Amino acid sequence: MLSGVTTVLAQQDSSRVSVWAVDGSQRLFSLNNAVGATSGWSVPLQQREHVARLAPRRNQKRSTGELFVASTDNSLITYLWQDPSTTTWQNTDMVLPSLANGQEFPCYTTVVRFTDAQGTPIVGQTVRLNASEWSRVIVNGYWTDLDDSTRVEVKTDGSGTVTLINKVTDVGTPVFHFSAPFLASTVTADPSAELRANLVKKLQSQDLSQWKKPDGSPVVPPGTNPELVAQAQAALQQLMANMDSLPTDGSAAPLETATTPAPKAMALAQPSFKVLGTVTNAIETAAGDVLQALKSAAGVIYEYAIQPLVSGTRTLLQFFVKIGEQVVTFVVRTVKEALQLISWLFQQLAVLIEDIIQFLGFLFAWDDILATQKALETMAQDVVLALSARLKSEEPSIVAFFDDLISKWDGICTTALGLPDVTTQQVVAQTQAAQTPEQASAMDCLTTSPGATFSTYQVSHGGIADSTSTESDPPVVQAITDFLQTVGNILSDVADGVKELCQGLQTMVQQGTFSMHGFVKLLAGEAAKTLLAAARDLLVGLCEIISDVTPALLQDVLLRPFNIPVLSWLYKKLTGEDSLTMLGALSLLAAIPTTIAFKLVTGEAPIPAGAGDQKTQARVQPEYLPWRHPTTLVLAAKDKSHESTSADRYSVLGGILATISSLLNTFLLAAGQLAKGPRTKRGLSTAQAAASWLGVAGSFPFDDDRGQQILDRLLWVLSALEAVVTGLVALMSWGRGADADAKGLAKALEMVDSVLIAFIGVISMVLSLVSYVLEMAGQGDSPSYHSYFWDTEKFAANLLGFGGMTAEGAVSVISTPSTQVTVLLVAAGAEGVAFLLDGARWFETAWYNQQNNDKKLYQFW
Repeated sequence: MLSGVTTVLAQQDSSRVSVWAVDGSQRLFSLNNAVGATSGWSVPLQQREHVARLAPRRNQKRSTGELFVASTDNSLITYLWQDPSTTTWQNTDMVLPSLANGQEFPCYTTVVRFTDAQGTPIVGQTVRLNASEWSRVIVNGYWTDLDDSTRVEVKTDGSGTVTLINKVTDVGTPVFHFSAPFLASTVTADPSAELRANLVKKLQSQDLSQWKKPDGSPVVPPGTNPELVAQAQAALQQLMANMDSLPTDGSAAPLETATTPAPKAMALAQPSFKVLGTVTNAIETAAGDVLQALKSAAGVIYEYAIQPLVSGTRTLLQFFVKIGEQVVTFVVRTVKEALQLISWLFQQLAVLIEDIIQFLGFLFAWDDILATQKALETMAQDVVLALSARLKSEEPSIVAFFDDLISKWDGICTTALGLPDVTTQQVVAQTQAAQTPEQASAMDCLTTSPGATFSTYQVSHGGIADSTSTESDPPVVQAITDFLQTVGNILSDVADGVKELCQGLQTMVQQGTFSMHGFVKLLAGEAAKTLLAAARDLLVGLCEIISDVTPALLQDVLLRPFNIPVLSWLYKKLTGEDSLTMLGALSLLAAIPTTIAFKLVTGEAPIPAGAGDQKTQARVQPEYLPWRHPTTLVLAAKDKSHESTSADRYSVLGGILATISSLLNTFLLAAGQLAKGPRTKRGLSTAQAAASWLGVAGSFPFDDDRGQQILDRLLWVLSALEAVVTGLVALMSWGRGADADAKGLAKALEMVDSVLIAFIGVISMVLSLVSYVLEMAGQGDSPSYHSYFWDTEKFAANLLGFGGMTAEGAVSVISTPSTQVTVLLVAAGAEGVAFLLDGARWFETAWYNQQNNDKKLYQFW
C-alpha cells in the first residue's frame, strides 16, 4: 500500500486498530480498521510532514487516536488527537512556559458574560460547559479538556464572565454550550459566527481578486491562476450558502440512509479545478482524516468537486478530492467541517490563516494603542509629581472647607431629605430605558469587545499575580512610620462609627431599600461630622507626607521593572524596549479598550500619530495634564477651568481612562484581598497602585460652578490619598526578607490600608451626597453638562462604586472566609453596575461632543 516505509507502529483499543507509518520522505501516514478484520482498511492518508519521531496511542476511554510527533529540526513536539465522533483532528505545540518568550498562534476567544435582568453581573456562580467535539481549551486561565458528553463546571469571574481561548490551525472551531441553574435553557456560543458573517459580506460585495488586507496588500497573491481563483470563489459561495443546512450547535447533521444527488434546480455551480471525471469509484472516508491529509500537504493543488446531496429534509454537500490516484469523498455534516474546507480553499490560493485573520478577524491597532499607552503612563507620572509639588500649600484651604462643611451639615441633610428620593435600582432601570441602540452597542464595545475582554482577562487570569521583580530596601521607612501612626490614631477614633455605618448600608442593600433618603438618615447627627473631621485630618496628613514619599512611589513602585507572564513578552515585542514596569503594563491594558472605544465614538485615535514615540512630557502636556493649569491645583481656582479648550478633550479621554481603571482596580483589589502568598500579594498591590494612579490621572475634575469644583477636587484628592497608601503598601512589601522591622511595618500598613479603603469609601459617599445636593440646588443656571438625569445617574454610580469600595475594605475585619467571598462578590457586583452607569454617561458625552459645537464635560465625580 505504501512504498519506502521506514517506521511502522500500531495501537488498538477494544474495537479498532490504528497503524502509523513514516516513509523515506519523512511523511506520516495513517490507516485504521476494526480489530481482527482482514479487509476494509481505510485509505492511507498523509497526516504530517517532516516527522522525525512519533509516539502513538489509542485512547482507551474515548476509543480514538492520539500521538506525539517530533519534527526533523527538533524545534518542537506536537500533540495530535482525533475526536471519536466527528473524526476531526486537532493539534497543539508543546511549549514550556517562559517569561522571556511567548508563543504566537491563531485562536478564537469566546467571552460569555452572565447578567441578571437589571444588567448586574452574575458573579461567582457555577456554570457547566461542554464542546461539540473533544477540544483542549483555556477556560478562565486554566487548560481544560471539553467534549460533547462531559460537562465541566467553572465559576464566573468578578465580571460575571467565562472566557474560553481555543487554539486553531484553520478557521474551524468547536461550538460551546453553557448551562446553569439560573439559565432557562442551554446557551450556545459559536466562536466563528462573526467571521462567517464577515465572509458572507465580502463574497457578496467583491471578487476574491479584489480583496485587500488592512495594510492595502492583496489577500490573494498576485499572479495566482485566475481560473483557480474563480473556482475557489464559487466553492466558497457554495459552502457559505449551505451553512444554514448544518446544525447550529456544532453537531453533525443526520445522514439519511437513502441519499440522492440534488436536482439541477437545487444545485449551485459545481466547482472543479481540473474537473474530475467520473467519481463513481470514490471511497467514502472519515472527514477528519481527509481534511488532515489536505492540510498536511500545503502548497499542493488538488482536483476537487462539490456536489449537493439531498438527505431527508436537508440538502447537504458532498466533497470529492483526488489524492494521488485515488478519489476520496465525505459529506459535509458540521459547521466545523465546512469551515475547514473554506480554510483549505484559501490554502489552494496560497492564502494562509494569518492572512485570513487580517482580512476577516479582529486586529488591535497597536500603533494607536501604544501612542495612547505612552500618554497614559506620562499622565500618571506627572500627576504624582504635581501633587507632591502643590498639595502642601493647600492645607489651610482643606481645613477651612471641611470646617465650613461640618457647620452646614445639618442643613445639607434637611435639604437632601426635601429632594425626591433616589434609589439605585430606579436609576439603573431609567438608564437602560433611555439608551439608544447606538449607545447600547457602544456599551457592548466597552464591556465585550476584544480589547476590553483582553484587558480584564489579563488582570483576572493572565498572571499579574505571578509577576516577579527584585527585592529592595524601602528608602522612606521613617516617613511611612510617622504617617502610619497618624492614620492609625485617626482611624481608631472613628472605627466604631465606620463599622456602624457599614452595617447599616449592608442591611439596606440586603433588603433592597438602598436610597438617598435612607443614606441621609444614617448620616444624620454627629456621626457624619466626626467622619468629616477625620477626613480633614487625613488629607492634611497626606499633604505632609506626599513630598517625602513621591520619589519612592515613582521609582520603586510605579516604575519598578517587572517580569509579567504574557505582558512582558508582548510589550517588548511591540515596543523594542528592554523592560516593562507595572505602570507601563496597566497603562497598556487600559489603553487597549480606551483606544478602541474612543475611535468607535469619535472616529479618531485618542493621541495623534507619533505622540506615543515622544519620551518627554511636552508633547502631551498642553491637552492631557490639566493640573498644570496656572490656577492652583485643588481649591483656590479663581476663574472658570472650562475656558481652556483642552478641558473637553481631556474630560473625554481621561473619563474613559478613569472608568476603565476603576474596573481593573476592582479586579485587582478583590484578588488581593483573597491572595495568600506574599509574592502574589505584592504583585497585585503594585498593580493596584498603578491602576489607582491611572484613575487619578484621568479624573481631574472641572466645573464652571466654583463651589462644585472645590468639592469635586476634594473627592479627587481623596482618591489620590487612597492611591498613595496603596503605593506605600506595595513599596513596603518589596522589603528584603531578612528585614523583620520592614516586614512588620508592611503588615501594619496593609491592615491600615484595608480599613482606610473602607473609610475613604464612606467619606466619598458623604461628599458625593453633598455634591448631588449642590447640583440639584443649582439646576436653574447650571452648565449643559448638569441636568437632573445626568447628575442623578452620576450620584447613583458613585453610591454603588464607593459602596463597593467600602465593602472591600471591610473584608479585612471579617474572619470567616465564606463571608469574605460573599462580601467581595456583592462589592464586585455593585462596582460593576457603577461601571456600566459611568460608561453609559461617557458614551453619551463623547457622542454629543462629536455631533455638536457646544461641548459637554464628562464629570467623573
